[in-house]
Amino acid sequence: MEDFKLGDEVYTQEMADTVEHKGKVYQIGCFYEFKDETSSYWEVGVLCDYEDGKFKSKCGNKNEWYDSIMRCTGIMGAVVDAPIALEHGKAYQFTNIEDNTIHGIYDEDDNYFKGTCVEWCVSTCTNIKPLTVEVK
Repeated sequence: MEDFKLGDEVYTQEMADTVEHKGKVYQIGCFYEFKDETSSYWEVGVLCDYEDGKFKSKCGNKNEWYDSIMRCTGIMGAVVDAPIALEHGKAYQFTNIEDNTIHGIYDEDDNYFKGTCVEWCVSTCTNIKPLTVEVK
């Protein structure tokens, strides 16, 4: 994202903070569509802040708080799944670099999933899901 000016504020790449809401991650300083529960239409603006489940957007010269946010079609501002917090010693299922579905135990010290004979670096794994014990 290049630096850009909106009103008196300048947004830079260094300001690309993110906020998490309902399992999704949003980028501060990017364009999104916003809607308040009392409104019947969406407004395009720049995400400026997030607090107590509400999004603050700057649309032109007005700053407003909104209840809902969604990605602008064709404009910047990614919405991605939030990463899960891995716990040392817990079991996980994941897809490894060879596109195989594998199970392993997370080792926080080495940042690896450890299997019976093999280890996988967490950064090379995708679709990571915790495994839970099911009692029948």
